[in-house]
Amino acid sequence: MSKKIRTIHLLLLDPSSNDAEHTINLLRNNGYAVRASQIITEDELRAALEKQAWDLLIAKAAAGDFSVEKAWRIIEHYQRDTPVLLLTDQFSSELVTEMLRIGIKDVVPVNEEERIRLVVSRELANVEDRRRRKTAEAALRETEKRCELLLASSRDAIAYIHDGMHIYANKAYTELFGYEDPDDLSAMPIMDMIADEQHEAFKNFLRDYTSANETTEFTFRGLHSSGEAFDAVLTLSAARYEDEECTQVLIRRSTDNAELEARLKEISAIDQLTGLFNRQHLLERLTVAIDRAGKQEGMSALILFELDQFNHIKSRFGITGTDDLMQDCAELMRRKLPDDVQMFRTGDDSFALLKAIDTPEQATELAETVRRDFSAHLFEIQGQTVKTTISAGVMAIGENSPDAEEVLSNAHAVLVLVKEKGGNGVKVFNPALLNAGDADKHILLAVQEALDSGRATLGFQPMVKLHGEPAAYYSALLRIKDEHGNHVSPDQAFPVAEQAGIASKLDRWVITEAMRALGRYQGKPLPKLFVQLSGAALAEDTLTKFIGENLRANRLEPNSVIFQIDESDAQTYLKRAIAFTEGLRKVKGLSCLNAFGSTDSYASLLKELKIDFVRLDGRFAPQLATNADAQAQLKALVDLANEHNKLTIVPRVEDAGCLAFLYPIDVHYVQGYYLQPPMESMKFDFSANEF
Repeated sequence: MSKKIRTIHLLLLDPSSNDAEHTINLLRNNGYAVRASQIITEDELRAALEKQAWDLLIAKAAAGDFSVEKAWRIIEHYQRDTPVLLLTDQFSSELVTEMLRIGIKDVVPVNEEERIRLVVSRELANVEDRRRRKTAEAALRETEKRCELLLASSRDAIAYIHDGMHIYANKAYTELFGYEDPDDLSAMPIMDMIADEQHEAFKNFLRDYTSANETTEFTFRGLHSSGEAFDAVLTLSAARYEDEECTQVLIRRSTDNAELEARLKEISAIDQLTGLFNRQHLLERLTVAIDRAGKQEGMSALILFELDQFNHIKSRFGITGTDDLMQDCAELMRRKLPDDVQMFRTGDDSFALLKAIDTPEQATELAETVRRDFSAHLFEIQGQTVKTTISAGVMAIGENSPDAEEVLSNAHAVLVLVKEKGGNGVKVFNPALLNAGDADKHILLAVQEALDSGRATLGFQPMVKLHGEPAAYYSALLRIKDEHGNHVSPDQAFPVAEQAGIASKLDRWVITEAMRALGRYQGKPLPKLFVQLSGAALAEDTLTKFIGENLRANRLEPNSVIFQIDESDAQTYLKRAIAFTEGLRKVKGLSCLNAFGSTDSYASLLKELKIDFVRLDGRFAPQLATNADAQAQLKALVDLANEHNKLTIVPRVEDAGCLAFLYPIDVHYVQGYYLQPPMESMKFDFSANEF
């Protein structure tokens, strides 16, 4: 019997068409029917993800200007369940660890074809298992939901009993015996529902049922809670409830007709004040949207929002006034929103919207539109004009979304962040928060909030020249505070920001604010400012364009800002770092290699990068006063840099002993708290600090 050939949809991030074709043939020879698309730009990947679902992305380490890390961030942004594999000719355990930490499923040497086949087979099997699991879970939820609906809406009275005690009763059963709440029947013996004179007959019936274990009927007189009796027929059958064996009790008696029950069910999904769907119906529709995304049938977006001025309006106009406001809000949404947006009232002052989307950005656009509509609208309560704004939290629903309650919780979490900073805003839930630990989640939220609310600032620490005429150089230092006013250091912020995919946003904020500070500078001559770039910035295709736009906007020369790259990032993104430093050199811009001496590649990087400065690794300076090994290592690094005509900077100079060692060994600049802590503005007097 021939083996069934499986069709796979494959993305190839590879600049070489020949290499891409070789990878396709490798998989075809392994029994796969491959439908592949080669991508080399971000836009091509986005277009592919919007077009259809993909089973796998295979990337090469050097795919032009588009890195595998950036590709994974885009896939994660679109919430696609598309595993990513990296093929590399520079395989190392460190690279594997770094890629796994980011989210890449595996790293394979490009020349080990058998290993590639095995890893691809494993990941395709895993993604198939995940999809089958989601389909099964969706089917199970649908079955359970149907079962619950059947029980709840049945015209027949149905209950489950265990050891003769009620453990569940539907509404019809509860009402049949004159009780208001099913919980009133919990643990009540079924014998209490039967007329006294029939107790012995019912016991015999139970014995017969137990021995035969077959469905059978018992005609009896039921007891209403008022004491009145009624005729009914009871049927027993074996069942399971919440994974426990039990007995189902079905009692047939004429009840309301099916049309009335359907109407009651419809009414139960509606908020009676506004006519919008209620919270319970939202959870049901969310489950449908999550199941739809899990089957790769499309994304959706949940937008949860609250009225910012609700409590003030309630205290002013009372409950009647806020009822008028809620009705007006509902009417505003019906008038402004498209027909394909589902609208819900979820609380006293909160609403939700659910809409199918093609890209996550569409959710943000819709939320911003609603925010503007509410902000501009004039509400009327008791003849008086009232204005209110909203705070909105957005949660995109994709293939990897959690259950409905958690989706709602995530949207509410970011809504609260908007309210805490004054309201009238929109915030999107970052999927990175789902997998972040408590410490990283705290840092990530602090970074996001700092950028949005102004708790991020720049400090300026001078770099003092040791020999010759003084020159005005500063290092721009990012300062972030969390909601409690505690400082979050850049060393904490950037690694977490890179994992969450927002490091480039942080970089761009620092670049923008640094150049604005130089643009506002009133003194002469204009100082030069060192600005640190993360690895994520080097991976950005539009970094050079962004820098140029900011230089022109602030009327600055290219050499006004010295861009600083960590040695480890330069090693990881070597091709990008070479192109970036060469580009700066062509326009007379300046660059600096930071943490010089922190890796084994420092000597080769000096030769490959067109840099102007080296800033030595910060571990050396605190040891210089007492540690001969540190002295020898630092001097060797300084000598090497001087041989290559690089200007040297030693940071973390914290005492006179350190400074005394540095002075005679041809170090050009020093920086540290001993000379000057970071300042709020660039007002250091360099002329008063000659050595």
